[in-house]
Parts: sequence; C-alpha cells; structure tokens
Amino acid sequence: MNKWSCFEKNSRDSMNTNNIKAYAPKARFEFMSAVANRLSLFGITANQKGEIQVSEAERQGSVVLIGGNSFDVVIAAGPLRYVVKAEKVFNS
Repeated sequence: MNKWSCFEKNSRDSMNTNNIKAYAPKARFEFMSAVANRLSLFGITANQKGEIQVSEAERQGSVVLIGGNSFDVVIAAGPLRYVVKAEKVFNS
C-alpha cells in the first residue's frame, strides 16, 4: 500500500448520495425562505403572482423607515441598494 492509495477510486468506498439528493429540495426551499424573510425586513416582498413589491423608504432625521422597520441612515444604504437592484431585476 503506497501513501497515495487513500486517493484512489474504489467502488466499495463510493459515497452514497441518496441522502443528499433527498435533502436538496428541502434545503433549497429553506434557503429561498430565508432570503425572502431577509428581504421582507427591508420592505421587499412578492405578491401571489410573484411580482415584486417594494415599500417606500422614508427618511426622518438620522433614521430611515423601510417597511415599518427603522434603520440608521448610514446602515440604510445597504438595504436601499437591495431595493434598487430588485427593481432593476423585476422591472426589466
């Protein structure tokens, strides 16, 4: 047995991928749900037809209100970029 034998392909050592294949659809759905929840925090949602709906951002002093959530003006630049990108993607 040489020192590189652990890297040789052996049919009896192949990985059973059935569990991964069974979990993949669930993981994909969980990921999409997590992304949708995060976007809804920034006022970006979709209606029943899948059309994007973006809440208005309203600045009040040093705070920006987006979808009922308040963000510091400095921090709000990030979520506002998501809104602009989402509008470009879904309106094109």
